[in-house]
Amino acid sequence: MPSFLTIMGVIVFLRMGFVMGNAGLIQGLGIILLAHAISILTSLSVSAIATNTKVKGGGVYYLISRSLGLEYGGPIGLILFLSQSVSVAFYIIGFTEVLVSLAPFLEPYVIPIECLVCVGLFLLAIMELDWAAKIQFWILIILIIGLLSFAIGSVLTFQKATLMTNLGPRYANGYSFWIVFAIFFPAITGFTQGINFSGDLKKPERSIPLGTFLAVGITFVIYLLFSILVLGSIDREPLLTNYLVMKDISIVPLLIDLGIISATLSSALTSFLGAPRILQALALDNVFPFLKTFAKGYGPSSTPRRATILTFIVALVCILNGNLNTIAPIVTMFFLMTYGLMNYATFVEDFGNTPSFRPRFRIFHWRLSLAGAIGCLLAMLFINTLAAVGALIFISIIYWIVDRTVKETSWGDAKRGYYFSRVKDNLLKMRLEPFHAKTWRPQMLIMSGRPQSRFALVKVGMWMEGGRGILTLANVIAGTPEERMSIRKNELSSIGEFIKTNKLPVFYEVLIAPSYISGVESLAQCHSIGTLKPNTVLMGWTDQKEKKETFIDVIQSIERFGKNVIVVDEEQELFNGKDPDESVLKDILIDVWWRGDKNGSLMLLLAYLWTQNPECRKGQIRLLRIVDTEEAKRENEKHLAKLIEDSRMEARVEVIQSTESWSQVVISQSRDTDVVFIGLAIPKEGGEEEFLKIYQPILDQLSTTILVHSVDKLDVQT
Repeated sequence: MPSFLTIMGVIVFLRMGFVMGNAGLIQGLGIILLAHAISILTSLSVSAIATNTKVKGGGVYYLISRSLGLEYGGPIGLILFLSQSVSVAFYIIGFTEVLVSLAPFLEPYVIPIECLVCVGLFLLAIMELDWAAKIQFWILIILIIGLLSFAIGSVLTFQKATLMTNLGPRYANGYSFWIVFAIFFPAITGFTQGINFSGDLKKPERSIPLGTFLAVGITFVIYLLFSILVLGSIDREPLLTNYLVMKDISIVPLLIDLGIISATLSSALTSFLGAPRILQALALDNVFPFLKTFAKGYGPSSTPRRATILTFIVALVCILNGNLNTIAPIVTMFFLMTYGLMNYATFVEDFGNTPSFRPRFRIFHWRLSLAGAIGCLLAMLFINTLAAVGALIFISIIYWIVDRTVKETSWGDAKRGYYFSRVKDNLLKMRLEPFHAKTWRPQMLIMSGRPQSRFALVKVGMWMEGGRGILTLANVIAGTPEERMSIRKNELSSIGEFIKTNKLPVFYEVLIAPSYISGVESLAQCHSIGTLKPNTVLMGWTDQKEKKETFIDVIQSIERFGKNVIVVDEEQELFNGKDPDESVLKDILIDVWWRGDKNGSLMLLLAYLWTQNPECRKGQIRLLRIVDTEEAKRENEKHLAKLIEDSRMEARVEVIQSTESWSQVVISQSRDTDVVFIGLAIPKEGGEEEFLKIYQPILDQLSTTILVHSVDKLDVQT
């Protein structure tokens, strides 16, 4: 009943003639069909969600927040509350138009009368819901009698010739198809009113679809019949100039007045009852902390009196600043936003193939929901492009605020299912795509242990990844599952909280293995997200003699499994004793020691990605090479300069002619450099001691040093 009463409200009696007089029969039917197409598609979506989710108080807001999440439910709930609050003023203004026509002497007192009516409805709304229900039943009876009075009168005066002359449009000055559509659209918006009282229904999952379709179907037939009867029984001129023209052909004109009065008052009261419940539901979910005071309810049905007071204030402000034709398009835009997001919610649920989405209502498909969402968006753009863009920006801002402030909820939403579906589809597509050096991205497995104690290593990995790849933090716990499972569980929780607190864009894994090296080997072989397998393993250098043998075994194993190896030494020196999270490295100097394409291309690319971080955008790269002759120096200067130019990077080339040992030159040139990239030669079996003799002296003399061994064939010039 609430849905039917709101639909058959002010527009059908006060603006139906005006709409049809402007649009004519053909375009008028187009307006009715288009508006009802949106309402029918939205009704399908609402029915699907309502029969899948246990519906409680809050109606449409509740459905959206529990399906799409609070990020969508928050903005649309706020918009829906405002739209229904504005609708109260819309219906009251319609009521006073009729009252003044009956008693013209009241015209100077229109605003005070509207304010008094608003106060009266406020008092009714703030009482128990049973009062409103009893009043609405008698309003429905009066409304039906009024409609019958017009129908009988129009049938008796119907003429085919009049209908033929009213076939085409004749828009008044300043009006067009879409403006008239915007004036008419509030006539169909009441079909969600019943949902706002979902908390008071015994079986909402059954009552909502049945009541919604009955209201939409019956009123759709009434609008089609009335449009034909209006245009076949009234000439064009009165339709354009007389808002009460339907009264002139009614068999009992007073019944039309009573019908308009009952329709406007019932619709206003229905909105007065529905809007506060939406605001109360928003407050109970604590979506916007500043609305928390409106969560309180009174009496056995938890009547939202505080929210009703705010609804009253919004309606009063609109009454003091608007008229019917200016408020109607505002109401239209609000409801189009609401219906668009409702359809989008159902599209996301169904398209995401979430197993928990099992609505009892089967007459729907995600294509229909998507069509409804697109239809609402297009209608908004055609009505007022600037207002539509502004509305979308407003929703986006509220979404952004809610997404960053709302706490975790105890219910699931459709986003995770939708994201899962998209990720799965794209991973399967990537499986078929051949690898090309041009599309290489760093997919790093960082052997961080407990990242809380090795945050500097994590930050170095993040800088080298530069926001272009995927990082996974890994911790290997030596032992058996029987002994270490509880430790693993605690570590997962601890690392997850650490990542969340520091807002790190990384994944993480904790693995139980018989030994550290077997754990690293397992991760290098098996860790992946579909086709997204780590191509690089990053770890720290060890200065502990007893661990060096294991360290060398690990990097040898990583190479055997076809992964790039990155070893970082003295990463903590970058931060000068500060917390890595507080460090800003704007003027960092990075040295890349070039000895050929094999390791050089990867080192240069990692250095470039490092300088693309917001914290390091002023960083400089030096590309250095050592040669022993003047001729080789000239050749390499040209070669490396061309390499930098072709790679579209910024770096300073320095070729050093020297006969000293390679390690001595590196130490002398890079002693004061912040970060030094050096190629890493993985030792063969038996070459471990020589390996340490080469690299340990260099690492002892330099600050942060990054050793890089590349197995990928990269070309920075692509």
